[in-house]
Amino acid sequence: MLSKAKGLSANKLVRNIIIVASGSAGAQFINFLATPFITRLFTPEAFGVFGAFISIVYILDPISAFCLPPAIILPKSDSEAKQVADLVFKYSIILSMLCMAVIYFGKELILNVSTLAFSYHLLYLLPVIVFTTGLYRLSNQWLIRCGKYKYPSLILVIQAIIVSILKVSVGLLNPTYIYLILVASFGYFLQCVLIFYCAVKAGLRQWISLGSGFISFRLIKKYKDFPLYVTPQVFLNTLTQSIPVLILMTYFGPVYAGYYTLTRSVLSVPMRLLGVAVGDVFLPKMSNALNSKEKLDNLLKKATITLASVGLGPYLLLIAFGPYLFGVVFGHDWVVAGEYARWLSLWSFSELLFIPSNKAILVISEQRFFLLYSVFSVLLKVLSLLVGVFVLKTHLSTVILYSLVSAMLNFVLISIVYCKCMD
Repeated sequence: MLSKAKGLSANKLVRNIIIVASGSAGAQFINFLATPFITRLFTPEAFGVFGAFISIVYILDPISAFCLPPAIILPKSDSEAKQVADLVFKYSIILSMLCMAVIYFGKELILNVSTLAFSYHLLYLLPVIVFTTGLYRLSNQWLIRCGKYKYPSLILVIQAIIVSILKVSVGLLNPTYIYLILVASFGYFLQCVLIFYCAVKAGLRQWISLGSGFISFRLIKKYKDFPLYVTPQVFLNTLTQSIPVLILMTYFGPVYAGYYTLTRSVLSVPMRLLGVAVGDVFLPKMSNALNSKEKLDNLLKKATITLASVGLGPYLLLIAFGPYLFGVVFGHDWVVAGEYARWLSLWSFSELLFIPSNKAILVISEQRFFLLYSVFSVLLKVLSLLVGVFVLKTHLSTVILYSLVSAMLNFVLISIVYCKCMD
């Protein structure tokens, strides 16, 4: 009877992963089909400026709700989960208003300390994106808690179809970076509206009607690890992922930033396709295992090996034939991006394998260690970029060195987390 129950549990886990992965697969397939058309309509320079704006969005992403949304899954009672959702919502409002104030009142300072590659007025999209991102993550985690994995998957597909059609359409009419930025911003808003509607239908309506105007300091204290340790760690991680675009833009020009932007977009497909799906299902599974006093190392090992077996093939293909494949698929203007892909594949593969370990860190409450390791990682990654720019002095050498250092740091951290889960 016990083995049968475990078998049913395993089958349910696999089924949930398939549901989430199918939505990610559909969305990524649609985006990939549209990309060859988009790269033939927009220049690498336009992609570079667009990549610079999106890099800022990624940097702000962790502060959209202080990385608290995953805590919605952790409480045993729905009542406390809704209180956490209420806290996430208030964080998102406060932080988006703060972002707006900085952009409005700090215009002169921002322009003095930075060289924007795009119109300053586009920065006013950032507060809206910060709020919609927080609300999206809140709603997504609630649906995951309720086991309604099909809704986020369906929304990903709908958003991918609409955004892809809009990018191709504006590319035919006026292929400039401004419209790439506007379409991407609309995509964030659309995704947020759709998933919030589904979350309300799934029981979040009571939280809306019962939410108070006060912030619960009891919950802030209980889940303090998320803003204190997880947020800085994720912020540092997104910062190191965004810095290369800004560095390439500043020292080598927007064309090379465009090459990097496309390459990272393509290489992250396996991670977005499988990694996020496994991660969303893996977190509650591991949380339940911890509550049941089960060992976590076997679960972590199984998830990591599964991702490795599925992701190894595509990355090896890009290492072997990157320039040729990029030239054929995206156009002859993007052959250099294929050369980037050869070297960035190792880093992307390590990121894919790290996803289960990243979720495990939340469950075993090792956020403080992870933060310290992230600080160490940022220093090494920034150092590798500086060496590439000022010592090696070529765009390709900068990308290669950064990729090798980043991959090494991920593989070391995966080993450390696995050892901690064995305790």
